[in-house]
Amino acid sequence: MNDKKISVKANFIYNLLYQVISILAPMIIASYVSHVLGAKRVGIYSVVNANVECFIMLGVFGLSTYSQFEVSKKRDNKNELNQFCFESFITRCTTIGVSLVLYFIFLAINGGDYRLYYILMLPLFLANLFDFSWVCQGLENFKSVTIIYFCVKILSVILVFLFIQTTDDLIWYIVINSAAVFLSNILIFIRVMNMVKFCLYRKIRVFYHIKKSLFYFLPSIASSIIYVGDKIMLGWMVPDRCQSGYYEQAVNIECMIFMVFASLNLTMRPRLSYLYEKGKKSEIHEYLKYSLSITILFALPAFIGLALISDIFVPLFFGEDFIKLTPILIIMSACLFVKAVSNCLLEQSIVAKGKMKIGTFIIWVGAVTNVLLNLFMIPKMLAVGAALSSLVTEIIILVLVYVFTRKERVVDYIVNSIKKELIAAFFMASLICLIKYVLNDLLLEIILSVFLGGVLYFILLILLKDSCVNSIILNLKSLIMKSGD
Repeated sequence: MNDKKISVKANFIYNLLYQVISILAPMIIASYVSHVLGAKRVGIYSVVNANVECFIMLGVFGLSTYSQFEVSKKRDNKNELNQFCFESFITRCTTIGVSLVLYFIFLAINGGDYRLYYILMLPLFLANLFDFSWVCQGLENFKSVTIIYFCVKILSVILVFLFIQTTDDLIWYIVINSAAVFLSNILIFIRVMNMVKFCLYRKIRVFYHIKKSLFYFLPSIASSIIYVGDKIMLGWMVPDRCQSGYYEQAVNIECMIFMVFASLNLTMRPRLSYLYEKGKKSEIHEYLKYSLSITILFALPAFIGLALISDIFVPLFFGEDFIKLTPILIIMSACLFVKAVSNCLLEQSIVAKGKMKIGTFIIWVGAVTNVLLNLFMIPKMLAVGAALSSLVTEIIILVLVYVFTRKERVVDYIVNSIKKELIAAFFMASLICLIKYVLNDLLLEIILSVFLGGVLYFILLILLKDSCVNSIILNLKSLIMKSGD
């Protein structure tokens, strides 16, 4: 069991390193691109990219999640693993081929002024065809993925600074983003070919895997409606592309931070799936408690800190052209906390168990709610309305997830222990407000708010003897001692 824990911790560190660069690189790019391209062109990119994501989602057809679970189950049988990986690839060729045909029909009918941008995003379909990251995730091998993504992200940052110089360089921005995703997935595909072997099998069960992945595809449609549909609806209902630009960047910031919490779920998913398969309930319960504790430990200060510094962060980071982004970012910071908690419970206590019908029901309730709220809120409040719709949707999803996981009693444990985090967060918020009141330098205010606020938060939790923080400290000491040996 100790080896397994070390494996999970190591994989979490690798995945966390990737998520850190996944945050830093897009943040650098987002700030630079916002200043150079402006709100309108960022909005155009948002609308085009949202439409493309819908077709890619159709092409992937839930195969990534389904394949990850299957790989985690078959990893002890090399022949079954090889056959499944080959069949999954052939199945993906079929589904992406269908989505490409539909995409070309869409271009012919509805390309409009953005037809060139849609064409430049075609490499994303090939990138998803060769996306074999699910093999590494299923085998809990995150090292290769981390290194490849790290190098490609750094390269993409360099290319953005080199080629995007004026407001007319939106084309280059699209090309760089598409090429970066394609390159990283091709490199991962080459690496995976050293881990599994493709052979021609007498029977390739394409329709069998399509049927199985349908259980994962249905919730992915609902997720797309929630996380991409609002961008599409905002683009359709509001002609002003600046509103799409505001919303795009607010969602980007929220998603960048959320990916840190998603890394924990991604790392834990194959292990929990394996444990559920073996019926090890006590280990599962401990993993769930630890995961949820870690999520709340970091999500709470992230929410409060981002909300408090939004008014100074936006003009400095995005420029005066995005000043109307501030209230949207405050709403999305609250959405970040709610989504982090609900996603942790949904992924690890429902999806990992294979209870896809329950998971699908929850996500679809959220999707329908989101669409109805958007129809009412966007015409009246524009991008702010879309943000409020997302927040209400996430709260409803969290309530439903709690209802279906209350027997686990993990949430009750967390509610009883969150008091210490709330006390520490209150003093952190007070310090941030004091810094903003005393200083008059935007950059210095942000740096001190993040650094001193974070330090105070964790010092207080150490003094309050928070169990989750103590566990992290003990693990760090153990790693340091082992590295010293």
